[in-house]
Amino acid sequence: MKLIDYRKRVKPNEWAEFALAVGTTVGHLNNVAYGLRIASAALARRIADVSKGDVAVWETRPEDWHLIWPELIGAEGAPLVDQQETRDAA
Repeated sequence: MKLIDYRKRVKPNEWAEFALAVGTTVGHLNNVAYGLRIASAALARRIADVSKGDVAVWETRPEDWHLIWPELIGAEGAPLVDQQETRDAA
């Protein structure tokens, strides 16, 4: 699920608690949710963990998640990646 969809699912106070739980501000989390900013790798991981996998790392790091977490390539729901790009980065 995209972070923006996750945001729409929760009440405003729950969104603030989620931001606190992942270690960022509501403002920054909104920027990530609306695609104005890319989450850091650490934030992407915390979002995935705190959302209990509802928001996968590839949703908040769409361009390079497979380079940071190659073990997730082929995971259920994971986007297809260019295998040559993955080999070149290794």
